[in-house]
Amino acid sequence: MAFAVLLLCVPAASAAIEVGSDCTADASQKNLIVSDFERAGNPFPLAAPKAGVVTSWKIQVEEGRDPLPQRLLVLRSVGKGRGQMVVRESETELVGGGANEFPTRLPVGAGDHFGLSGFTETFVCSTSTGLSRVFEGAVPVGETRPFEFREGIGAPVSALVEPDRDGDGYGDERQDMCPQSADFHTQACSPVALTIDAKPRRRSILVRVRADMEVSVQVFGQVGWGFKSKQKPGGGHSKPTRLIVGLSGGTNEVGPGNATEFRLVLPKTVMRRLARISPQESLKAEVTARATDAEGALAERGVTVRLEGQDTASR
Repeated sequence: MAFAVLLLCVPAASAAIEVGSDCTADASQKNLIVSDFERAGNPFPLAAPKAGVVTSWKIQVEEGRDPLPQRLLVLRSVGKGRGQMVVRESETELVGGGANEFPTRLPVGAGDHFGLSGFTETFVCSTSTGLSRVFEGAVPVGETRPFEFREGIGAPVSALVEPDRDGDGYGDERQDMCPQSADFHTQACSPVALTIDAKPRRRSILVRVRADMEVSVQVFGQVGWGFKSKQKPGGGHSKPTRLIVGLSGGTNEVGPGNATEFRLVLPKTVMRRLARISPQESLKAEVTARATDAEGALAERGVTVRLEGQDTASR
């Protein structure tokens, strides 16, 4: 029991990842943009492994250094040469000695990396053991420039990249109160709205489900019919019995836009029953779509499907 309670107290693992360098700035250089390319022993990846949103950036500066205005740049490789595009940039922040961290909101793609730039001077790590990309002068957002490799210099900057599940440009963990839907980010998600329709096929039921936000949906159902058991020994019949057969359509991600299809395969028991009744008779299948929204509330929608008999000899 104590172990179970301990498990309940463990916080959920964060999906955010820190990208960049952990070196400490001990110098500054004029009219420079610097971005790490290789750095031995660096604890973080130097490029974003997945697309997401930068929600904050950090820079560690040697104590006693005068403050300098700095900004984070999102850089992307262009072509097969040494072309680099400045995709986005943060607000300019005044960076002083010690640990500095600043909130921001910068969408990034997989493979993007980060650079540091200052209006007059840029903080650098002058004893870096790696290789950096360097630009001389300012590079406007959206412009591509060639860079040069330089040894013994590093970019003392890292960025926290969070997933952006709904693609609204807000980090799922720190900035988005409703990561399942792009319609909300400053307030919690509204209850998920489901729509469902279903059509019978020869050996299955085709179900189409729509939702107003991205959510995991389970589709299931049942088919039932009544029958009388065989005559009891000594005469008489038992009471009518009803047979219920379950149907499973599995679980899929459903979101805004086109309907997601599920297929409920009819078990052999149901197919045998349909083969014994005429097309004028039918079985009823109850089909349900179930989802749990971001607040943990259950949403369900159901539909009844008529399965026609397939005993053509009885016509």
